Amino acid sequence: MRKLVLCFVPILFLLVGCATDPIANEMVLSSPSIKGPLPKLENINTSSDNGITESSDNIMAEYLSQTGDTMGYYSLDFNYSSRISGAGYFWLYLSSFTSFLPNIIGAPFQGQTYTSSVTLRIFDSQGGLIGTYTRSGSFNLLTGLYYGHDSSSKAQVVYSGLMKEVLQLVNKNSQLINEQLEAAGPVTIKNRATAKSRIFRLPEYSD
Repeated sequence: MRKLVLCFVPILFLLVGCATDPIANEMVLSSPSIKGPLPKLENINTSSDNGITESSDNIMAEYLSQTGDTMGYYSLDFNYSSRISGAGYFWLYLSSFTSFLPNIIGAPFQGQTYTSSVTLRIFDSQGGLIGTYTRSGSFNLLTGLYYGHDSSSKAQVVYSGLMKEVLQLVNKNSQLINEQLEAAGPVTIKNRATAKSRIFRLPEYSD
């Protein structure tokens, strides 16, 4: 019997695995339905067809004015990190000490804590950084033999909430943002290349 249990342990490792990282293409952010007082801004991020980028573009199109001159640029960054949580270590040790038998009846194998952040940067028409607006949040994910392998659904909810908080923060600072955008003037064919070159020299965008 002991040999049978020991042989079954590697199979459980293969079946359980770990929780997957959030997959951008599987996340669609819900619209916070916030209309901002900012003028039209151009997204400097490379366009992508994945779910989180497309849905965030739609949110920004709803938030920003779509008429008049383009007065500057913006970028959106979605980041996360993960670690095994304290409870996760408990379940990991318990599973190993009991030869993973509780996992067969539904006990978690481990637990991870994901910390997510949304960062919105706004630049004027000359490529000058006006402001960086960031909000962070976290969620826990228990991983068992039959569940908890996909973190994307929970991450989607967290990112949607953080996106709303970021836009609310921008609204609080909108007067100062608009003053600096107006002072720099609109985006033109003449200043576009120089502005983007200046933006992409920032450490956040360098390789």
